Amino acid sequence: MNGVIVSNKEKNIFSKIKYSYAYRYIRRIISVIFSVILVLLVIIGSLLLLFNIKSKQYEKRNEKYNPPFGLYTIVSGSMEPNIKVYDVVASIDIKDLSTIKVGDIITFVSNWDLSLGKTVTHRVVSISKTFSGDYQFTTKGDANSDIDGAVVTQENLIGKVVFRIPALGRIQFFLATKAGWLIIVFVPAVLVILFDIIKIVKLHLLREKLNNIKKYKPSEKKNSTGDISAN
Repeated sequence: MNGVIVSNKEKNIFSKIKYSYAYRYIRRIISVIFSVILVLLVIIGSLLLLFNIKSKQYEKRNEKYNPPFGLYTIVSGSMEPNIKVYDVVASIDIKDLSTIKVGDIITFVSNWDLSLGKTVTHRVVSISKTFSGDYQFTTKGDANSDIDGAVVTQENLIGKVVFRIPALGRIQFFLATKAGWLIIVFVPAVLVILFDIIKIVKLHLLREKLNNIKKYKPSEKKNSTGDISAN
């Protein structure tokens, strides 16, 4: 009987340890996810604020402002299979346009009637210069059979693509929805707070249990052999 009782106690102890480890592991994961999202939001918000301030400063001087870099979500399949829909590309501002070569991918504001005013990311297929020495770039989507209907001028060029982040745009569009905001930001925050409350309650209950043990601790006396025994 005693062996069975000890075995059950051990099982309870092990189950509590497993629950404790699982609880800590889940809480740690949620905390990391929440922290990463918070840091990303702060970085993105700071960059947007900086770009907005810079843009207004340039507008006051009637000058065009090109940020040093930008992130652009691909919403069409014109560059597949190299760049897919919902991929995010990073484009940097190029001061020396002679460094742009045929085969490079650039981001620009289209002046073609079919996509007028839209931000486009296509590959350079040829480069020319005007009589005044300004660069012009003929572009084409990798998945398109024909070249774009208008050349890219220096004024319309945004930057050169330096890397892409696969499928990041899906997260961007998801975060833009109410459900995405709730799931990615609000729910982890609530869970972290809830876990902290549970931890506080457990510590309070443990403190009460320890106080009760001290209060009702059995008296001790020495037996005939001098050992300590409890009533």
